[in-house]
Amino acid sequence: MEIINAGVPGDNTIEAISRIQNDVIKHNSDLVTVLFGANDAAFHKMVNVEVFKDNIYNITQLIKPERTI
Repeated sequence: MEIINAGVPGDNTIEAISRIQNDVIKHNSDLVTVLFGANDAAFHKMVNVEVFKDNIYNITQLIKPERTI
C-alpha cells in the first residue's frame, strides 16, 4: 500500500480546487481523505459558507464520491 500526502498546510478549499488535478486526481487513488474547514473559517481567509459547501461538493465529485473519505 502506498500513501501520498498531498495536503498543504494553510490551504483552504479554494486553493485546493486549483491544485487538485495535479496533486490528487493524477494519482488515481483508491481512497482520498478530504480534510477541510478550519482554514476556510480562519479569520484571515473567511471563505463564505456557501462557497465552502460548493467547493467540498466539487472536490468530492472530482475525486468520485465512492473514493472520498
